[in-house]
Amino acid sequence: MKLLISNTRVLDNPTAGIDLEPAQIGSPPQSGGSIIFSFDHVTVNNNGNGIYMNSAVQTEIRGTITNSVISSNVNGIVATSAGSGSTVAVSIEDSSVSNHGFGNNQSGISVSNNFSSVWLSHSLINNNYTGIAISNGGFVNSAGNNDIIANVTPVSGGSLVSAPEQ
Repeated sequence: MKLLISNTRVLDNPTAGIDLEPAQIGSPPQSGGSIIFSFDHVTVNNNGNGIYMNSAVQTEIRGTITNSVISSNVNGIVATSAGSGSTVAVSIEDSSVSNHGFGNNQSGISVSNNFSSVWLSHSLINNNYTGIAISNGGFVNSAGNNDIIANVTPVSGGSLVSAPEQ
């Protein structure tokens, strides 16, 4: 499945503003499948999870978030995978991820499990309980030109890998 969302506001959903889970496609849910997405000029506010990506066994989610504002959700962006054979890979550029959950395990960006990765460039991660939460082998690569400021905990569970812009 290919998904393009642009110039859109997603507001006030109790669970997730945007929920990407390829295993949930079909009845009953099956393994396999993919979602390739592009979100541009999208505002995601006041939801449970702002953007939730969960690849199950043998599924993949790949895409970009550009020129967007993800703000005032419980968690901003969540990327998690089921492990071997599943992938979540998202690039976030020229975007703001701010004002997310002030409680345990709530973050601006959460990346968990070995096959989940986020690449950040020219983005603002601020005023979150945890700016970026990394767990269970998740991977976050920074172009080194982001502002990760005014978070209670800037980065937890791991460290950002910096790669210079080319």
